[in-house]
Amino acid sequence: MAGWLRLTLPLCIALLAGCYERRLDACMVTCAGACPDGLTCGGDGYCHLPGEPATCGAIDAAPPDGGPDGGPDGGDPDAALVDAALDGAPVDGGDPDGPDGGFVPGGVTAIVAGAAHTCAIDDQAQLWCWGQNVHGEVGDGSGQPRVPMPTMIATGVTQVAAGGDHACAIAGGRVRCWGQNLDGQSGQPTVGVVATPTEVTGSGAGWIAVAVGARHSCGIKQVAAAEQRVYCWGADAHGARGDGAAANVGPTPTEVSGGQTTWTALVAAGDHTCGIVGGRAQCWGDNGQGQLGVGDRLDRDAPTAVVAGDNPSRQYAQLAANAGTTCGVHSGALVCWGDNRQRLYGDATASATAPHQVASGAWTAVALGDTSGCGLRGGAPVCWGAGGRGQIGDGARADRLAATAVGGLATATTVTVGGAHACAISGAQAWCWGDNASGQLGDGTRSALFAPTAVTATTGWIDVAAADGHTCARRAGAGRTELWCWGRNDARQVDPGSAIGAVLDRPTELMATRDWGEVAAGRRHTCAIERVGAARALWCWGDNARGQLGTGAPAGVQPPATIATPSLTTWGALVADGDAACAIAEGTRYCWGRNDRGQLGLADLADRDRPTAGAATWRAVALGATFGCGRDAQDQLWCWGSDDRGELGLGAGDQATATPQQVTPGPVTALGAGAAHACATSAATPVCWGDNREGQTGHAAAVASIDAPTTVVGTSAWSAVVGGRAHGCALTASGRLACWGSDERGQIAQPGGQSSAAPILIGSATWTALAAGAEHACGISGGGLYCWGDNAVGQLGVGDVARATPVAPLIP
Repeated sequence: MAGWLRLTLPLCIALLAGCYERRLDACMVTCAGACPDGLTCGGDGYCHLPGEPATCGAIDAAPPDGGPDGGPDGGDPDAALVDAALDGAPVDGGDPDGPDGGFVPGGVTAIVAGAAHTCAIDDQAQLWCWGQNVHGEVGDGSGQPRVPMPTMIATGVTQVAAGGDHACAIAGGRVRCWGQNLDGQSGQPTVGVVATPTEVTGSGAGWIAVAVGARHSCGIKQVAAAEQRVYCWGADAHGARGDGAAANVGPTPTEVSGGQTTWTALVAAGDHTCGIVGGRAQCWGDNGQGQLGVGDRLDRDAPTAVVAGDNPSRQYAQLAANAGTTCGVHSGALVCWGDNRQRLYGDATASATAPHQVASGAWTAVALGDTSGCGLRGGAPVCWGAGGRGQIGDGARADRLAATAVGGLATATTVTVGGAHACAISGAQAWCWGDNASGQLGDGTRSALFAPTAVTATTGWIDVAAADGHTCARRAGAGRTELWCWGRNDARQVDPGSAIGAVLDRPTELMATRDWGEVAAGRRHTCAIERVGAARALWCWGDNARGQLGTGAPAGVQPPATIATPSLTTWGALVADGDAACAIAEGTRYCWGRNDRGQLGLADLADRDRPTAGAATWRAVALGATFGCGRDAQDQLWCWGSDDRGELGLGAGDQATATPQQVTPGPVTALGAGAAHACATSAATPVCWGDNREGQTGHAAAVASIDAPTTVVGTSAWSAVVGGRAHGCALTASGRLACWGSDERGQIAQPGGQSSAAPILIGSATWTALAAGAEHACGISGGGLYCWGDNAVGQLGVGDVARATPVAPLIP
């Protein structure tokens, strides 16, 4: 929808969130003949932009792209595979019609929504934020007004709270804040924007919880064993700091009055705060709408007990607030008090100054935004209130008075509501819906979504190549395809312009003006094909000790150069491994580099420093450490090179040869090779052969080697297959990811490093590309790039440790 109506309203967000100046769209403001300037009242009772259809009801068209498909894959050919989720629980044990999507960075454990930004904590305790950044809300220090994709801003984080224009998090027991700091709400003595997470002045250690309001922040601090006290900082409007002092504004935490030492939870919104102490709710600050629940509308400058309302024994498990409304969960019931003019209770009752039970049942969580709310009822996410920007998540753009199921998400563990967007965690994946004008949904766009869509990292990835210690990938750019590399750089195989030996643990774009067609990564070299109009130029760089660059250059580390001989312009099907590389041009296979084991398949053992043609017409080539295999024009399988571990698939005994030998069965598709094993699909059946000491051929590891292509039991056809040193991964016919073999470094994405000779389905997402290095792997799902496994030299691109779950590289 074009245009914005900017209104200043004291409205707030859910859970551990704060207040903000909310921007309201047309179709979010109800009317009775009059509307704010710039909008007109439509027959449906909503304010509209000029020229907009005067209907704010359900959308007749299909949900926007990126939302859950709401249906199964149409018969699962992968059902025989072992099915394991990233957290060890079966993915398919819940709703078979649930959404499929890419992985959130690292797997999300917590998520909070601010006014127009969102933050999440992954299972590696990394904090990611995205969305509006006008006041530094994202905390990345970039100064960009919006950040539409997840950006990692801190590590070791255990809790985060997001407000309208500032946020706070706890890491290592210390509280850090960022964003707007006009009243000290971000904990710094200097007025202005705090661009990155910065420790609150005089706060010290021991913090276990934090909450943020409009212009103040509060937290719970463990000051002694079994002694948990609340402190606040920032503005003291309406007594928001709760310390009993008048106008006590400042960045230094001050303890609230009352001396209670058993606080267990806090929420803040607008100029009021509520918490739980001994199971009872206490609130302080602004009470103009009865949001303190104390039976009147008088402000309180110290914690005051919420009155019993209709249940004297009420004990609260959780609280949520916006500027004028507070809700809680008590014994499975939803209870609210304060302003209900926006129907934030989820019913049509009058506003109340004491707790009012809205609904009984299996409620476990509630979250409030400015004009909508969400909760978990029976484990399922539900939303109610205004829906003009899709914040109900039911596929429509209509208000809902009562709690309404969020489409596509059968279960969730967390739900949060921002200004006009909401998010939930389901299956360790973050899903968001609603307003997206500032990129707060994290899908890389600014289009509103009316049903949940998976939060991803950077999108537009096309393919990926992985080697022993480095990774390269291609991404769609403006008018060209970009090339990014990262990892071990001991021969400048990642970045030709950087220092030799430097580990580049963040992706770097190479030769940014060129349009890249393919990329392949060897042990210490990289090759890529550049598109130059209708022609294709072949480039290589890195180590050239065995001629693996194919340029005829001297041995040693060399900068990028094109291969001039032979002078072909149709290069394609580029592969590399070890110290060798191959490509196909005009149907002819060309190979170059190390050949001491006959791995080039050129009928001798001599190295080549330029591409050399092999016999026959070829469709595809796969290279292992010291052998190769290929598919000819009739899709027949041929292999050559070393056969120490049965990698040629020719039967018992060492049958090493420098000349390609035909292998049965055939024809084959989806050919891939690991260090000393290979796999393919033959007659719609997956087969593997070669080294099997760690189960990398998909057979019991007790069998040390498989000398001929052998069916991998319990699997269906593979559309792609790749191999590492001792593991393999494949894409099934329906695009699911399966891995097997060694999991010593997390390369088959199993919790606890559990190796498996049987292929195991990883998650429920669908994938379009796959690559494997020695002990890591990468793939593309939903246009997002994810890597997992060993990260000793930065080959995952995430800057730190090995990962047993797919994680997005940190693209600048």
